[in-house]
Amino acid sequence: MVSKQAALRVAIPAELREWVDNRLISAHIRIVRAMLLGTLLNVVAICLGLNGEIKPVLLALFSSSLIAASLHRLWLAEGIERGRRRRRTGKIMQAFWLNSLWLGLTFGIPMAWWFPHLSPASQLLLAISGCAQIAAASRSPTSRASPATSGSRTDVA
Repeated sequence: MVSKQAALRVAIPAELREWVDNRLISAHIRIVRAMLLGTLLNVVAICLGLNGEIKPVLLALFSSSLIAASLHRLWLAEGIERGRRRRRTGKIMQAFWLNSLWLGLTFGIPMAWWFPHLSPASQLLLAISGCAQIAAASRSPTSRASPATSGSRTDVA
């Protein structure tokens, strides 16, 4: 939910910050379903891939906590989208930040704990899943690559 332009937030006039925050929240709400679907697919892939190498109770705790955090984020987004919650941007952003912390810790700690004890194939699965989660968290469908990095040339001589 935090974009690369978050550092530029201080340059926004105080009277426009609430409007900008509302626009960021609205943009996040539009992509939350796709983001959560990707998270749940990662959880399923990890649980199927690590079945037999990790105790089933640990996989159940891992998946149930991530499912709970995902459903909580969806509940937050649905409530805001349907107008069941007042648009107090500070509280909403804090709720999404805490949910991001919950998702990140629930995903990161078990991966770091399990990684050294797994076979190379399972380590590759965790590495790919972790990279996919990080990439999804740092890039949204509305962000675009800059022309300098997209490979297109507009300055042909």
